Amino acid sequence: MKRKLEITTAVAAAFALSACERNDEWVARQDVRVCRDVNGARIDDLNCDRGARAWYYIPRGGGVPPIGGALSGGSFAGRPGVSYVAADAASVTRGGFGSIGRAMGHAFGRGG
Repeated sequence: MKRKLEITTAVAAAFALSACERNDEWVARQDVRVCRDVNGARIDDLNCDRGARAWYYIPRGGGVPPIGGALSGGSFAGRPGVSYVAADAASVTRGGFGSIGRAMGHAFGRGG
């Protein structure tokens, strides 16, 4: 019984640590789009709204990094027939542990 408890505790600790490491990333609750620069980093969506940069498409459940963060897990072209929305408080949730209070504004470049 003691061995099983050690394994369970180790697994729980690993999940907790991995969740804490993702505390600066958000998770898409639906298919979202964010603006990217030529280096693959997230930039303010206003840049894409003005046509100066390109959109990056992230599927539901994918990681949404803060402004300046590296983009991965998505694509440079949206999937046909899928409606993408802006990555905002309604379309994403905090990854790992943590609250979405003040940090939400910082993650999306809107102050806080």
